[in-house]
Amino acid sequence: MPINSMTTHGVHTTSNSAYGLIAVAGPDALTFLQGQLTQDVRDLNHHELKLAAYQSPQGRVLTTIRLFATPDAVMLILARAMAEEIATRLKRYTLRAKVSVTDVSDDYHFYCAVNDARSPAYSGAQVMTQHDQHQLDWGHGRVMTISQQPDIRLASHSDEAAWFTACILAADSHIEPQTSDQFTAHMLNLDLLGAISFTKGCYTGQEIVARTEHRGRVKRRLFAYQVETATAELPLLSGVFLGEDKVGEIVNSNLWRESLHCLAVVNLPARDQPLRAESGAILTPCAVPYPVPEPSSEPG
Repeated sequence: MPINSMTTHGVHTTSNSAYGLIAVAGPDALTFLQGQLTQDVRDLNHHELKLAAYQSPQGRVLTTIRLFATPDAVMLILARAMAEEIATRLKRYTLRAKVSVTDVSDDYHFYCAVNDARSPAYSGAQVMTQHDQHQLDWGHGRVMTISQQPDIRLASHSDEAAWFTACILAADSHIEPQTSDQFTAHMLNLDLLGAISFTKGCYTGQEIVARTEHRGRVKRRLFAYQVETATAELPLLSGVFLGEDKVGEIVNSNLWRESLHCLAVVNLPARDQPLRAESGAILTPCAVPYPVPEPSSEPG
């Protein structure tokens, strides 16, 4: 994933540019987003960081989003490669709502630090704002700071590769253009991560989510793996196999300190078994830090 480099007062710094930011502003911002996202955002406050998905009408996840409120707007964090497309798509649905949607990715710097990739989810205030910086606790040791000005100190602690490995170990997917519109929210475990409200009103793709939750049967889920005998990241959407049978696809892959990890959406009967990538590399299951239902306990 790309790194955005800059030079400040003769010191070379870097910020993580794999992320982008969309600002949704105006008196109808929360009402508008309530009809677009899977999350209930009506009571979003300035200290909360909420996970949500933005879906197609067919119930496929176009992107995952972290959102928080500022005094001026609701800010949506997503893959930078998706920001312009998603902003354009949201604008089509504003209709007569008093709301503006702006891709402000180029106006901010992103710094991603990992304290401990295996620590428990954060339980306190998730957003702290000071001056022009927003410090966001993503849980599992991940802390992102978004700043309108470059910060040499933050840049020295920012480690994109460690961050994305921590996301994989947290079984928290990062949706890129290649994986957009490919998976349902349940396949990505977004129901297990609290990204879906099952009590709010209608939103884009809601019918598919509700049917899956209450009447359907989830046959595939997101799982984390350590990849053995591989020296390069696995292609997104490439197949994973149990014997000769294809049982899933790669969603994310990240190499950090010569250790390769990946997320894959996999058929539930294959969930705890070593799998094989198309390259021949072996995928060894990692523990997922939240309960994933067994096939027999899925709805339906």
